[in-house]
Amino acid sequence: MIRFALALALPLALATATHAADLPTGTWAANADGTKGDFIIKEIKDGKVTGSMLGTDFTGTWNGKVLTFGIGTSTYEAHLVTEPGEKDQTKYTLTGTRLQGERIPSRVAIHTVKTGWYAQMTAATPVPQGEIAAQVRGVLVLDGTIAYVSVKRKTGAEIEETRIWVYASEGEWKKLNRTLPPLNGKEVIVTAKLSQMTSKGASIPEGALYFLGQFEPKLADLPK
Repeated sequence: MIRFALALALPLALATATHAADLPTGTWAANADGTKGDFIIKEIKDGKVTGSMLGTDFTGTWNGKVLTFGIGTSTYEAHLVTEPGEKDQTKYTLTGTRLQGERIPSRVAIHTVKTGWYAQMTAATPVPQGEIAAQVRGVLVLDGTIAYVSVKRKTGAEIEETRIWVYASEGEWKKLNRTLPPLNGKEVIVTAKLSQMTSKGASIPEGALYFLGQFEPKLADLPK
């Protein structure tokens, strides 16, 4: 079995985190309180989202769980839900609320109307390129829906750190949010396959290394 030394030799200049689910770009079918049309996500970069809703451009934010943007007096918020589609497809659904402010002429006040909206699209599931079997030993770092195993080694006078990220679905994160906190900050061993993602639409950068399949870390035995 290849140990983490091989993983360290792979290109791992990772600057961004892996979230519970990826928000794909492209055209979605939207329904805002009965009004149907296109919801388009043009670009996602550093948590900033640009696109258009029913023909009107917007700039919003995506934190890995919630999409928020405003158009005129309306504020949209939605959570992302994913489920397997046919063959190698994934069905994505954004579902949430729209808060629309309406000025009341008889009073100096703005009344807020709350309605629902959703958008759906089906896209190819991001496919990893290649895989290797590995046993990784390092410190588990958990911050919300961001998790990775930090492996450090000394090279000359410097200490190099390699981060191998946890990439999980929304359903898997529900379980990990219960099992990972007790291991946060502790040395763990993970025996798993590692893979590199080529899809530019994923939250993992092209070429990034991550754990493939179920993430099941075990507490490492400390030397006596």
